[in-house]
Amino acid sequence: MRPPFPCTSPEIAALIARPVDTAREFVAGGATLGEVYSLAAWLRTRLGDAEQRGTLCLATDNRALIAAALLASLAGGPVVLLPYSFSDQALAAMHRATGCTMVLVDTEREVPTTMEAIRPPGGTTSSTLSPFVTRPDEELLRLY
Repeated sequence: MRPPFPCTSPEIAALIARPVDTAREFVAGGATLGEVYSLAAWLRTRLGDAEQRGTLCLATDNRALIAAALLASLAGGPVVLLPYSFSDQALAAMHRATGCTMVLVDTEREVPTTMEAIRPPGGTTSSTLSPFVTRPDEELLRLY
């Protein structure tokens, strides 16, 4: 397991800190900043760090979930994979190419049998993200 890397950048620390105005909308008519942060903390806790769980494939166009996955990765969670398509064929091809076994979804959906669908429960709350971040030389996002 990699040693934790303390956050020394005020900009990065501000990104992973709980927002002051948690009720402020992240997306108009959608999730709030507090909900995005809570989702990120839930993902980070649920998925562990990059060495424990590897990579997380995004199979959602939900902006709050995408932002939460990126924040969780920034806080030391799994590398996020963005596939060229959310189809079963594309996900299966990505699994064969990368070994990714987790897929972040926002609705009930079938995923290839070699992968696990990760769907955050409604009303997810968590108080803090890790005070440690991904090392500067490690990847956060991979396009596939």
